[in-house]
Amino acid sequence: MAESSRSSDAIGRLEAICIDVSDIERAATFWGALLGFQPGRPDRGWVKVGNLTSDTRLILQQVPEDKIIKNRVHLDLYVDDVEQAVQQLEVRGGTKLEDRDDGQGPFSVMADPDGNEFCIFKPTSN
Repeated sequence: MAESSRSSDAIGRLEAICIDVSDIERAATFWGALLGFQPGRPDRGWVKVGNLTSDTRLILQQVPEDKIIKNRVHLDLYVDDVEQAVQQLEVRGGTKLEDRDDGQGPFSVMADPDGNEFCIFKPTSN
């Protein structure tokens, strides 16, 4: 996928990625372990898991409703070993939904304990 540069006439900039969850402490533990962060303390239904980049944070928001349909947006994450990562994530409450290969290499579609989808890949050398 080709890199694109940011236009000077951008309307906004990405500050955070927010994920809706039903159990904020369980979700903070899961996402913190996945990304190697020590999450903050929940405050009024929100918790910062960590900074994904120098200016983009991962935030969890506690909501009363359960997830019932497929996410329209998901995260793609690199891991050193997909099979090992699947096992570690399943121990922490994640679920492997399926294995795929899109022609650029195999990956696993996962779900967090609330059913929010994300994909894990082994980086490919270009």
